[in-house]
Amino acid sequence: QENAALRKHLIFSREAQIENERLRGQLSFKSAAPNFQLLSAEVIGYDPSNVLQFLIVDRGASDGIEMGMPVLSAGGLVGRISQVSAASAKVMLITDPSSSVSAAIQRSRATGIVQGRAGGGLVMRYIPQGETVSPGDVVLTSGLGGNFPKRLVIGQVASVTAEDVGMFQNATVVPGVGLRELEAV
Repeated sequence: QENAALRKHLIFSREAQIENERLRGQLSFKSAAPNFQLLSAEVIGYDPSNVLQFLIVDRGASDGIEMGMPVLSAGGLVGRISQVSAASAKVMLITDPSSSVSAAIQRSRATGIVQGRAGGGLVMRYIPQGETVSPGDVVLTSGLGGNFPKRLVIGQVASVTAEDVGMFQNATVVPGVGLRELEAV
């Protein structure tokens, strides 16, 4: 019985430590982004089928959440609010096929559109052929179109595909945030 009680105490202590680390990360993110009015939310659900790319958070209209608001984590852009109820909201992840974000390559300032792909993942399209894009380049929101603030991390270029006859090149982008591991945004 004593072993069981100590094991239970150890589990609760470890959970408190994990929560403490997550909250410290959110606090440092909030202090690093003083221009934003941020509201913390817990993730309370995911798309169980993995076909649609969304999650549900425990904040809604009663907390001031509105359609189209960007959703962030310390690692970067998560998505945007797509539905709102009084006490919760649905977040369309950036990996959803209907998601698109104006983006820029940090190093070269090349612009394009980052879109979600079926089954998850990201692709940056409409990068002009003359622009230099390399694996490892960081992809940020460009702020164009006014849907997302500038300079939020979207991810990192994994590979680049240039077409011989096309005007554009495409880049496969790995999200900067582990979207399926999120507990809070």
